[in-house]
Amino acid sequence: MSHVEGEGVSTEMRQRWSEALWRYVHAPRLTDQRARQADVIEAIKQQLNTVESTSLLWRHYQSSAAMCEQITTALYPEEPFLADPHRTRDVAYGLRYVEIVTGRRMSAFDGLPSWIGEWAVL
Repeated sequence: MSHVEGEGVSTEMRQRWSEALWRYVHAPRLTDQRARQADVIEAIKQQLNTVESTSLLWRHYQSSAAMCEQITTALYPEEPFLADPHRTRDVAYGLRYVEIVTGRRMSAFDGLPSWIGEWAVL
């Protein structure tokens, strides 16, 4: 996926978000782990509601690892359920990226449109 001109978004980072979204869309949906992952994704995404451009989203992402870890620990302190917390963070940022670009609200709790997975691999 090429970057948006003038936005300063790294192609590599967008690819990371895209890959995480593709995996999330294609993962089994009816599991307890999936529900907990959706909780964390939405909590992270809630912190991104004021980020209104892809360049700001990229900048926020670069310094968000600790914030995302704190959110995960606050929601599930005794349960290290996320095999890859970075991928969960990437899904949250990917969903926010799609919201910014399309103007359409996305939720990890809802069935995401199939075009997200297709768009992600372009």
